[in-house]
Amino acid sequence: MTLSLECDSIDITTAFLNGDLMEKIYMKPPEGYEQYSKDGQLLYCLLLKALSGIKQGGRQSYLKLSEVMKEIGFRKVCSEPCVYVWEDSAGGKFTATTPHAK
Repeated sequence: MTLSLECDSIDITTAFLNGDLMEKIYMKPPEGYEQYSKDGQLLYCLLLKALSGIKQGGRQSYLKLSEVMKEIGFRKVCSEPCVYVWEDSAGGKFTATTPHAK
């Protein structure tokens, strides 16, 4: 039996920058971007999105990607939380695997 299948992949290099944070996380500003209050104390940055260097980065990126996959019509496979399936109206199936944080 011969199947005529296609396989495509993408690498989302900014995936960690799209995750929404559920809690308030502050970070020290990068060198050269420091600002100080009137009394001379260093001001910290409030993160609005996840970064790859924080503990929550991978999880929040996964949640965001999962949300987008569902919005475009994929459904999650019950036995594996990182595998999604999409079926077209003709019964064709497409499987996608979401990335794992390293």
